[in-house]
Amino acid sequence: MDDDPTPLSDLITRCVQEDTPANYEKLLKAFTRASVGVVAVGVPAGTTGLYRAGRNELSLASGALPDGRPAILVSADPEVFRRRYGGPFNAEMDGLSVMATVLANPKCQAIRINSAASEHSMAIRRSTIQQIIDAGSSGAPSARKPWWK
Repeated sequence: MDDDPTPLSDLITRCVQEDTPANYEKLLKAFTRASVGVVAVGVPAGTTGLYRAGRNELSLASGALPDGRPAILVSADPEVFRRRYGGPFNAEMDGLSVMATVLANPKCQAIRINSAASEHSMAIRRSTIQQIIDAGSSGAPSARKPWWK
């Protein structure tokens, strides 16, 4: 592996190696400020650069947590993730907007963050996301308004 900076992925590794509330809190704080890779469904084929959904419907691809509950899948440190694993995502989004998207979908239960530095992932549960949004963490967007509007 090369020496590319992977701050969010490094925090995932730290949480896996030493599962403490302090480490998880650092991960949450970093995630709210990070740009992550997402699979945006509804982006027209061949689109490059910034895509604004406008009146078009757009959603984020989801998968499942190990217990089977639905979660939005994101890739940490997208540039490094893309170089190392081929980048299964087609867009980038800030962490707070991903959180707001989870809350806008009553069936979605979490965010699953895949590391760019190792084969680890971490989940942020819906209840934690709700607490962060309710606390107004760093000017969080309204959970009632979809991120693309």
